[in-house]
Amino acid sequence: MNKNILIVNPDRCTGCRTCEIVCQMKNQSSYIKILKNELFDVNIPTVSIKCNLCLEKPLCVKFCVAGALQLASFDEAAILRKECKIGLFPVPLTIGDKRVR
Repeated sequence: MNKNILIVNPDRCTGCRTCEIVCQMKNQSSYIKILKNELFDVNIPTVSIKCNLCLEKPLCVKFCVAGALQLASFDEAAILRKECKIGLFPVPLTIGDKRVR
């Protein structure tokens, strides 16, 4: 199966926003946004439902210096979700500034 699910490790995300910049350069609008939670001091990348993962070669993953973003197959993502591994989860989708469940 193709690797087509974006997985994030927020413990690695530094909040540098490089993913946002390269996405905007490629698409004229950034489909990824880093949400910073000041209280817990964490950064959580979120992705718009308009994102097409740069047709299976996402620049956000390629340019993520911290290694917080990676691609996984649907089966790998399902296993991560089933095992509830701390620190690894499928990226939540957003529409504008609203989160989609």
